[in-house]
Amino acid sequence: MGKTVQITSRTHYNPCLWTALWNREYYQAFVTGTPLPGKARRQAVHALNIKSDSIIAQITENVHVDKGMGIAEISKEQAEAFCQRHRPEMYEKFLLENTHEEYPIYLDFENVFTAIENTPVYKTLLEVTKKHRIDSLEEKTFLANFIAIQNMRSHSVMNAMIEWGDEIGSPKFEHLIMLKWMLSDPVFMMKLVMPLINSKWSLFFTEEADLALCDSPILIAKSDILVALSPRLLLKIHKNIPSQRNEIYPARKLSGSGLKDYRVRTIGNTFREIIGRKETLEFWRSAPEFRKRYERLRSQTKYNKILHKSGNEELWVINALANVHGESTED
Repeated sequence: MGKTVQITSRTHYNPCLWTALWNREYYQAFVTGTPLPGKARRQAVHALNIKSDSIIAQITENVHVDKGMGIAEISKEQAEAFCQRHRPEMYEKFLLENTHEEYPIYLDFENVFTAIENTPVYKTLLEVTKKHRIDSLEEKTFLANFIAIQNMRSHSVMNAMIEWGDEIGSPKFEHLIMLKWMLSDPVFMMKLVMPLINSKWSLFFTEEADLALCDSPILIAKSDILVALSPRLLLKIHKNIPSQRNEIYPARKLSGSGLKDYRVRTIGNTFREIIGRKETLEFWRSAPEFRKRYERLRSQTKYNKILHKSGNEELWVINALANVHGESTED
C-alpha cells in the first residue's frame, strides 16, 4: 500500500486570483485599491456552460476547474521505466534509492501551478489590469510568460495532451512531469516567449465588463493572439508585425467589430464554460456562433482526431476543436 498523502482534488486552468476579477465588486475594489470583498476563490460569478446550454451562478473556486486532472498515480515499475528513458545517467542510482520506497506514489500538479502564481509573472498581470497600460520591456516579458504558461495549462491543451498520451500508451504522470520540466526550463520558455516579445502589442479597453473569459482563453489565430487580461482590458499581439524599440502600450477603446471578433473567437475556443456578466452571457448564448459551438460539442468526447490513417501509420490533429473560428481582421 502506498503512503497516505493529502492531494488537491481539483486543478484550476485559470487561477482564482485572475477569475475573481470577473466579479464586479471584487474588480472595482481591486482597481481602486480599496479592501477586497473576501478571498479570490470565493467570488460570485456567472458561468455559461457550453454543453448544458445554461447560465448558472457559481463561485470562482468552482469554475475553470477539473476534478482529478492534475493528480497522477505512479507505480514503481512506471517510475523506473520513466527514469531509464529520460534520465538514463541517473538510472542505477535511482534503482538503489528506490529499493525501499513505498508505492504507489502520487503527483499533485495543482501545487506546481500555485507556485507559479506566486511569481512576478502573475503579479505583473494584475498590475497591468489595474493601470491599463504596459510601462516597460520587463512588464512585457512577464506578460509574454503569462500567455505561454496559460496556453500550456489551458483546459483544451491539458486534456488534449493527456488524451494523446492515452492513445500512445503513455501514463498521465509522464505528461505532467514533462510539463513541469518545460515550465522550469528557461531555454524552452525563452523559445516560446521571444516571438511574443518581438511582436507588436495593442491594448484595448471596454466601458463595461464585456470581455467574458473562457476555459482556454489564449485565442490564437494565424496573424494574431487575443487575451482578455480582465473583463475590461484586451491584449492583442500582432504576430506578423515587429515591435518597435521603446514602444509604449496605452489602451484605446475597443470597437464594436473588435468586441464581436473577440466574442466569436472566445466561443470558438470554449470547451466547458465562459464566465462573465449575466447580461453579456445571455447575449452570447443567443448568438449563432454559440449555437453552432453547442451543437458541435454536445456529443463530443475527444479532443483529438485522426486526420489520416494508412496501415499502422496515423496522422493525428491534436486539440482539433480549439481556435476553430478564423482570422481576426479588426483593430
